[in-house]
Amino acid sequence: MTIRRILTVGEPSLRERSTELSKNQIRSPQTRRLVRDMFDTLAEAKGIGLAAPQIGEQVRMVLFDVPEDNGYTDEGEALARTICINPTITPLEGLEAGYWEGCLSVPGKRGYVERPQHIRLDFLDLAARPRSMEFNGFLATVCQHEIDHLDGVLYIDHIKDPDLLLPEDEYLKRVE
Repeated sequence: MTIRRILTVGEPSLRERSTELSKNQIRSPQTRRLVRDMFDTLAEAKGIGLAAPQIGEQVRMVLFDVPEDNGYTDEGEALARTICINPTITPLEGLEAGYWEGCLSVPGKRGYVERPQHIRLDFLDLAARPRSMEFNGFLATVCQHEIDHLDGVLYIDHIKDPDLLLPEDEYLKRVE
């Protein structure tokens, strides 16, 4: 079990665009080790998604582990132990909605961000096979949030009103 340090806002590498992995790189022992490290780190941090750049690896890989009882929605949406390599997102239909987002790389804060609510996620799996999934609502937001990290974008960059970036304790007062 290897827990990696999660980089936080202000670290320059969080703002860099990461590079795609070749099929040979995807199938390598180094990538499998990185996936294990990422899942270990995500579990330790009690998060639901993690992008490789958040632990200092500038490759286009994200993973999700969203349990049904995730505490963020009442819809019972889940996305268990999913690895996405070289992912791309295509918004479907024009509906946008907002969620209060948090991030392991922006500790102690929550911000209200509006994003497309129906997307298609295309990616390669650990065997370098193409995959495609569609998501709505909360899971669409989670996917977009994590994939933004691959382009050096943080959720705070999407906040339209600075009054909608709150310390965690202020956010909790609003939702209680």
